Amino acid sequence: MSLSILLRCFDIEQTRNSYESVLGFSTASTAGSTITVSKNGARLIFTDRDLWRTHPIISGTIYLTVADVDRYFSAFKDKTSVA
Repeated sequence: MSLSILLRCFDIEQTRNSYESVLGFSTASTAGSTITVSKNGARLIFTDRDLWRTHPIISGTIYLTVADVDRYFSAFKDKTSVA
């Protein structure tokens, strides 16, 4: 069973660029005003539409397991700010 999480973003193209060029995800335009980003079995779907009629919020934490987190981090740490 796979799991897909739909998240709201403010700018589809900026989100696509960040996940593709900074984080190394594959991206694809999908149904409606959405993009799907995927990497190593993880898949997130983003929309810039206000489907919930509220400001973007999340009531939980999303964890992605990365096999060699130090190597992955070193691949993008100089391309963006990291909180």
